[in-house]
Amino acid sequence: MHKWKIAAVFLLSLTVLIFKFFEPVFVYNSGWTDLEQDNKTLLITDLRDEQWEKAAGVAEISFQETAKQSDAPAISIAVAIDGQLIWRAATGYADIKEKREITFKHQFRIGSTSKAVTAVAIGRLYDRGMIGFDKPMGEYDTTLKGDVKRVTLGQAMSQRSGIRNYGSCFCFPIWEHRNRRHFSSVRDSIKVIEKSALLFEPGTQFQYTSLGYNLVGLAAESVTNTSFEDVLNDEVFAPLGMAHTQLEKHKSNLVTLYDTQNGRYKPAFHVDNSIRWPSGGIVSTPTDLVKLGSAMLDDRLLSENARAALLNIPQEGRENGGEQYAHGWRVSDWGIGDDVVMSAYHHNGVAVGSFSVFVVFPEQGIVVSAMANKSVESVSELKNLVDKITTAFIENQTSNQDTGEE
Repeated sequence: MHKWKIAAVFLLSLTVLIFKFFEPVFVYNSGWTDLEQDNKTLLITDLRDEQWEKAAGVAEISFQETAKQSDAPAISIAVAIDGQLIWRAATGYADIKEKREITFKHQFRIGSTSKAVTAVAIGRLYDRGMIGFDKPMGEYDTTLKGDVKRVTLGQAMSQRSGIRNYGSCFCFPIWEHRNRRHFSSVRDSIKVIEKSALLFEPGTQFQYTSLGYNLVGLAAESVTNTSFEDVLNDEVFAPLGMAHTQLEKHKSNLVTLYDTQNGRYKPAFHVDNSIRWPSGGIVSTPTDLVKLGSAMLDDRLLSENARAALLNIPQEGRENGGEQYAHGWRVSDWGIGDDVVMSAYHHNGVAVGSFSVFVVFPEQGIVVSAMANKSVESVSELKNLVDKITTAFIENQTSNQDTGEE
């Protein structure tokens, strides 16, 4: 009888361990609810300049069409032109169960769009001579171990570090991108990669990695002798008035995050984003992000020299996406339809329960940010919306120029 008890305890413990290791898989198939369509009728818009009324009208129609076709519980978008917020719109529920309607102050996880935000903070420190792209990380933090200390800041920012991306671990759950462990600081999260072998010699190839980009936040902490959170607040959020942008670590006005499938929804699996604060752990609003994008168009926050450094694409590693990845920003042509191609600075983001499209069109002075609260593998839905919205404002811009309006 005693042996049976031991065996039962062993089997129960093993079952619990297996469940905890693979919890996202086990819970994914339960808890689904039909998505009511009345959320598509909840629409708020805000036009700040009447000369863009025609574009706003076209944009609103495109926005509503996208919302009706989408299974995202909420979608939010904002457009800035020449440094000023011009138009924004939002629709749906920030929380379906509580029937909490979306507002312009509701935050979304912006995923890897966080890298562009972090890069701007680095640009501020670069302008003051506090930080250099060619300096090895081991000189920023002498406690670093392993090959990561050989990686330069510029290599980490440009995804040419050779550091691995998310993998599996002996943790609950086993997938690092579904992390539930809490890391007390950026330095603490670096321990995940500190002893990992490099995939290639730093600076020679391109390999996208959020875990490697976390080194950028560590460098910012080291030269300022403060927390990464304080760096963002002091260097970016406060100067630009981004009152609704922060690390996902405190109580916030974050929308409820969802998985959606075939007209049904469920709350997304809970994760702890402390494993990726500099690379994917920021929450924000489209209204705030167009302020950041506008700051990449003039000298209000960064010098021309700093902006050029961030947007410079290294000569090595120009393959498999590296040909457009600069330092926390992608720099490339942006195609809209079959005919229109414009130069752009941009960075999309995919997070658990949310995704983001963020683009700056420097020649047109247009910045667009769009977010939605559902898990996706591709950002194409929001990218298509951004293209339609951008087209409306470009056509209005051209019309204004033809009539001589300013």
